[in-house]
Amino acid sequence: MTEGCIMMSQREVDRLGVIQAVQSKELRQREAARQLGGTVRHVKRLVHRYRNPGALGLVSGHRGQYPNNTIGVAVRAEIMDRVRTRYADFGPTLACEKLVEVHRYSLSVATLRQWRIAEGIWKPQRRRPARG
Repeated sequence: MTEGCIMMSQREVDRLGVIQAVQSKELRQREAARQLGGTVRHVKRLVHRYRNPGALGLVSGHRGQYPNNTIGVAVRAEIMDRVRTRYADFGPTLACEKLVEVHRYSLSVATLRQWRIAEGIWKPQRRRPARG
């Protein structure tokens, strides 16, 4: 591949085809909005973005960026070290409560559970089938 080439998802390729059809006046904006599941105003914005930088204008600008609420790698390693040493035999809920009370780490139980599953410390339990 060449330098600076961005891969487009199938959804973005489909969007590109619809916007090109609107640009060439083969498709009305109202019909394009219905196909894309959006509004006419959004289609107008997409057409404008397509006209200036071309197809790359339809690619999300957030691609490749981390979310603002990401817990850093160093903090995660520190938390998991504490969990391994002090709270290895605790369930995710109690371990999360202790991390908040004792160590002032604020994270969700689901996040801690997923981290423990990823590191092999916790095995997810199967749900029992409903009775009756």
